[in-house]
Amino acid sequence: MPATQIPAKRTRKATASPAATPAPSPIVVAAAPTTQPTEPGTPPAPGQYWPEQGGTYAGVMRGAPGQPAYHLIVANGPAGMAADLAWGPEGKKIKGADCEWDGQVNTAAIIASGLDCPAAKFCASLNLEGHTDWYLPSRREQALCYANTPDQFEPRWHWSSTQYSAYLAWGQGFNYGDQYVSKESYEGRCRAVRRLVLQSFNPSNEG
Repeated sequence: MPATQIPAKRTRKATASPAATPAPSPIVVAAAPTTQPTEPGTPPAPGQYWPEQGGTYAGVMRGAPGQPAYHLIVANGPAGMAADLAWGPEGKKIKGADCEWDGQVNTAAIIASGLDCPAAKFCASLNLEGHTDWYLPSRREQALCYANTPDQFEPRWHWSSTQYSAYLAWGQGFNYGDQYVSKESYEGRCRAVRRLVLQSFNPSNEG
């Protein structure tokens, strides 16, 4: 009986699996440099002297309705204040001098009136460290001064530029912090301020 030939098993030729393709490296995009809003110098802490700005930094003052906020600077030392000065002649209501917020506007209106108003005239005439934009602060600016720079003021009553009526104007007490009106012929103290308008900080000025 002839021998039966058993066919050989077919073996599938092993094929090498394709090499794993490495994942592409992530594309790193450099971040654009950030720019910070620029201001005319970095202010110090409130109550500290601000070099080259003529005085002591009182802080950020909210602007009058519709106007930007600003840095408020208080004139330093004896040169920035005066004593025994009247606000002005009684019986004259000055248009534009009754703003509770903006002493710069008040002072400009007082000077433009042509009346003899010694306190505002003194502040507007100052030239301290090359700055000539000083003015008599408003009652709200004085409130900020009382909060942050009381050491720059004698503990006495000081005139503001805010007129209350034809006979009375507002002032700030730097002993107890009260504000009240006095006759414009009363001789009191005054201390000048100036400002630097902020471009990057402008809170809502509603009300």
